[in-house]
Amino acid sequence: MLVLQLLAVVFALSGGPSPLFVACGTLSLIALVFFLNAERGQEKKIEQLSQSVAKIVQNKKFTSSGVSEFAQIDNLLKQFCSDFNEFQLKEVALINNAVDVICSIGPDNIFRSVNPAAKKVWGYDPQDLLGRNFSDLIIEDDRERSLASLLGAEKSVDTLSFENRIKRKDGTALHVLWSAHWSVADQTLFCVAHDITARKQAEKMLEESERRIRQIFEAMPVGLLVTNRLSYIEVSNPAFCKMTGYVQEEIIGKQISFVLTDLKAAAGEDFAKALSTQPDTRLLSKEGRYISVHLSTSDISMSGNKKYLIVLLDITEREKLEQLKSEFFAMVSHDLRSPLNSLLTALELLADGTYGQLNASGQETTKRNVREVDRLIRLVDELLDIEKMKAGKFVVEPENCFVDDLIESSIGAVFDFAQRRSIAINYTKNPGLKVYADSSLLIRVIVNLLSNAVKFSPSGESITVQVRAIDHETIFSVADRGRGVPSEYQERIFEQYEQVSSPRTESTNSSAAMLANPSKQGTGLGLPICKLIIEQHGGKIWIDSELGKGSTFSFLLPHRM
Repeated sequence: MLVLQLLAVVFALSGGPSPLFVACGTLSLIALVFFLNAERGQEKKIEQLSQSVAKIVQNKKFTSSGVSEFAQIDNLLKQFCSDFNEFQLKEVALINNAVDVICSIGPDNIFRSVNPAAKKVWGYDPQDLLGRNFSDLIIEDDRERSLASLLGAEKSVDTLSFENRIKRKDGTALHVLWSAHWSVADQTLFCVAHDITARKQAEKMLEESERRIRQIFEAMPVGLLVTNRLSYIEVSNPAFCKMTGYVQEEIIGKQISFVLTDLKAAAGEDFAKALSTQPDTRLLSKEGRYISVHLSTSDISMSGNKKYLIVLLDITEREKLEQLKSEFFAMVSHDLRSPLNSLLTALELLADGTYGQLNASGQETTKRNVREVDRLIRLVDELLDIEKMKAGKFVVEPENCFVDDLIESSIGAVFDFAQRRSIAINYTKNPGLKVYADSSLLIRVIVNLLSNAVKFSPSGESITVQVRAIDHETIFSVADRGRGVPSEYQERIFEQYEQVSSPRTESTNSSAAMLANPSKQGTGLGLPICKLIIEQHGGKIWIDSELGKGSTFSFLLPHRM
């Protein structure tokens, strides 16, 4: 009976079935075992123990009853309650310093307690919320759903989570994730409200980004496929369906070899290798017609899984144009160059007096026509050379060449032209210096640069040729003192048919430039050919120029290709 009295005291003073009551009750049960085995006549000591427990629960000090079994129980209870009080203090500190709003809501949806985080997160002082209805803070569109969630939490033994939007004190909306647990003993809903506004904004941005990507994917004018590592098609865009005549449902889940019959069905690295080794292939349409396509592949990651994005460009029209271009250059080579060569020979014989002497006017006209026909032949030859280089049919046969021999041969080729314009060409020899290159092609490049320098330099000026070896590279440069090249043209002059216009015409059109100064006529293909030759040697070519001070054309060659 006395033990039951002891438990009753703990229950009453601890405010019901609290953690303190459970803990103290456990200790009291331990004491009960002791009591059942204790000698009779201990009622006074038990009464004293009950009084000690009451003092401990009320946080009052008491004096231990001496070293005995009861005194040990007294001390144990005292130590436990001290630890428990410390725990309660920490719990309060944790709630007061939490970054999330922690609150309790009664069955009438009224706030009973709110921690200080409400001020920082919601803008409300905790005291302003006490006694206020939970629904007052909820955005109207979310109110009915939120109240239903609270009711569901009251009927559940589990912690329930739900999301809604609340109105901050300044009127702005806040996305909140609620975790709610109903306490039957307290008839109160204990809640933690976590601000997820940033997460919601990130999700919205992600959704918007995904929407834009889908729009781009669907609007792309080229065929797009996404496959997995086993080569099975997972996604296609409308352009691909239009290209092949299939609808998405007919190709999703099929291996890519279903439409790319030349591509062997392979998985993993073999599939990736097969994609990279067949850039130009054929696409089989639903009608059984083959379409020439250019294929390019990129690795992408979707939900942590490796996928392949395959871009398919219809090159049917390009192949037709390539065929037409090939036929055109074949016609130029056979049907135009031969008659031009015959015409040039006839004009040269006429100018030499083989067919009789011409008067001064006739000789001048004939010589002018010889120059024009010769320029046309050079234009045809250069056009054919460019096409051969682009098609990889231009043979480069490199060997170790002495730099001095290359420069002297090049200077000799333009010597008469330079002498007629009273232009000196300066070069300091580099005995023993060699370069690994095709000598005939390299001389062609140097001659072209020297010819341009002579052509665009004022009479009486000089040109400087320099060659220097740096590390594993050799740099050639040709510097003139001409009018220079404007910065906006310095990249374009290496493109086909581009020439810097005469200052008097202010035109970039090569024909206009030729009419402005006939002595400076050219095909507009010399520098592009130089660029192709140097690039086929593994080097690069560039220009440094300043208006009114001249230009320096340089090219770099590695010691070995």
